[in-house]
Amino acid sequence: RREDRTGRLSIPTAGDVDALLGVAAALRDAGVEPTDIALRRPSLDEVFLALTGHPPDADASGDDPPDRVPAGRGRRPRRTLR
Repeated sequence: RREDRTGRLSIPTAGDVDALLGVAAALRDAGVEPTDIALRRPSLDEVFLALTGHPPDADASGDDPPDRVPAGRGRRPRRTLR
């Protein structure tokens, strides 16, 4: 993925050093000289998107459906201690 604003090129890989070295060799063989090359771990947002197919806040309206009460938020009967 190329970012037009920065000119940064991101290449998803298996995440190991051998993959990074393979990308560096392919760039060299193509005559491309990067100004910087790095291996980074995906952010939590990127992992969520990869697993679910939508960004984390896509369903975050903050309102729960009226027929469902989330765990831990329902009313519990009060107990009196004696």
